[in-house]
Amino acid sequence: MNRLMITTIGEILLNMTKLPISLVFFTSTRGHWGSKTIYLDILNRLNNTIPLSNFGVLYAHIKVSPGEEQIAENMELELKSRGFVVEKTVAAWNRGISHQISYLEDIRKASMSPIVNSMPYVFWLEDDSTVECHKDNPFKVLYRMIEFLSNPEIISVRFLRRGDVSTTPILKQEKDYFFNPHVNFQPLLLRQHDFYIANKLIEDNWAQLSNLQCELVMRMALNQLSRSQFNHIVWNIDYAETFHLGTELYVKEGKV
Repeated sequence: MNRLMITTIGEILLNMTKLPISLVFFTSTRGHWGSKTIYLDILNRLNNTIPLSNFGVLYAHIKVSPGEEQIAENMELELKSRGFVVEKTVAAWNRGISHQISYLEDIRKASMSPIVNSMPYVFWLEDDSTVECHKDNPFKVLYRMIEFLSNPEIISVRFLRRGDVSTTPILKQEKDYFFNPHVNFQPLLLRQHDFYIANKLIEDNWAQLSNLQCELVMRMALNQLSRSQFNHIVWNIDYAETFHLGTELYVKEGKV
């Protein structure tokens, strides 16, 4: 056999100039604990790890609080300068159910974007979550995530916050990852088709679901797309993890 023969999805991807992934970035004019710049910190950290130019598509959704339209305009200009296609939604919200509903509406809007749907995979990133790869090149980490999703029973592959380890159920342990019955909005990779269909299921059952926690709603929808209990993969934190920068302590310590 020719030793140069490409035999895995990862090796195929290594020969591509662009990742077949839509980076879907959710942010807001409200920011975190009075800071309006954490979203830039997140993008800078990501760009230093995985250059934004290597994603097939860059999409950002800005949640605009009434009265903060100028902030949104400035954010849009900044994001567009980095190559993002930007959509905005104006809505009043507070922490609690109005936030849950508002966020689900934003996610559905992103799932219907033609530019997002032009790529076979969606990398879901919020404006306060980093991507940290400890043992492998970050590109290899993404390639492995895509390889996992070649199994149709696996729905998502995600990063975990170190502080959440003790409360995260493990169904089956592997060397660098484990299977988990949940999905949440810490950085994760999905198939585009699953991202779209899950949001359509939520939309079709909105009256029953819109008063529930948004991550629970998304988990319920995604779990309809797999018959296996081993359908969500989570990286072991020693292999790769995420840090939450949108905390009160992070802002008070002057790290932004």
